Amino acid sequence: MVYGMAYADTFLQRLETEQPDYFDNADMSRAELTAHLANNICYPITKAYSRQFRTTTANIKESKHLTDSIRRLNNSGDKFHPYL
Repeated sequence: MVYGMAYADTFLQRLETEQPDYFDNADMSRAELTAHLANNICYPITKAYSRQFRTTTANIKESKHLTDSIRRLNNSGDKFHPYL
């Protein structure tokens, strides 16, 4: 995120030196363009972190559900229930 914001800031500095009146004619403000540029850089990384989180959560839930502790909680004791 820090890299994305630094890139956006550098990009906007170059834009202002090359086209000083860019934001007068554009339909975006400086803050919107900064957020857009940072999001474009960080999107693949954020997407990968989200996928990793979802996969890890699913694996934890699956491994915990297949142990006897869940069956014992559902059956209120050490009884074995074949369909849980």
